[in-house]
Amino acid sequence: MKNIFLYDVHTHTNMDPMIKELDNIVSICKDRNIVWNAVGTNLEDSIIAVEQARKYKGQIFATIGIHPDNCKDITDIEKLEQLYLNNKDVIVAWGEIGLDYHYENFDKSKQQLFFKKQLELVNKYNLPVCIHVRSAEEDCFEILKMVKNPNKIWIHCFAMGPDWAKKYIDAGYMVSIPGIVTFKNAKSLHEALKFIPLDRMMVETDGPWLAPVPYRGKTNYPHYVQFVMEDIANKLQISKEELAKKLTANAINFFGIK
Repeated sequence: MKNIFLYDVHTHTNMDPMIKELDNIVSICKDRNIVWNAVGTNLEDSIIAVEQARKYKGQIFATIGIHPDNCKDITDIEKLEQLYLNNKDVIVAWGEIGLDYHYENFDKSKQQLFFKKQLELVNKYNLPVCIHVRSAEEDCFEILKMVKNPNKIWIHCFAMGPDWAKKYIDAGYMVSIPGIVTFKNAKSLHEALKFIPLDRMMVETDGPWLAPVPYRGKTNYPHYVQFVMEDIANKLQISKEELAKKLTANAINFFGIK
């Protein structure tokens, strides 16, 4: 697999425990031709993502944003905008942002406010945007209609069934497939793969969580994206080399990386 290049579009090397192992992770991934996005979820870890991307330019790229579980201080959005303006060369997307109604006591109005405010910046700067959505698909889909360029929208950690796959694809979105695809019980996702054109697909780990088989339940590292890619290739019955080349090209094009 030495000649295969892969782009893990969504991981959190800017968080524990991977933040403490960064140099080693970089070394392993350089050897395996893997690059990744360090994804921000609040002001603090967005700043760290930018620092990592600046330290390892060309190996790590940054995204910045406020996750729906972190909607606290609205002024953080202004600070993130300034962070973007000062670091355009290493920031490739806004996010992860979106809606999450999964846990009890969520504040729907606050989540939607933060979501809409950040989408205004996505429109202002014509940025790709990473969408987190859980148990809130209908509301999220409705709010995403405010994005002027739907081809800039990317649904991360897609694990839904064919209906939502078709809905997102028809809307013009990209989707990224996580290690959940390797789980035997993820039947709806396995079925959904058939409805996602290869040119609209990317691949991710969402580390440190959701490690693919054979590492399920352990820390999920960027280089485990290889297992995700290989599983998708097996399920779609295409060559690993062909799929890796396509997924990487999709990511490079989507993020506008030269």
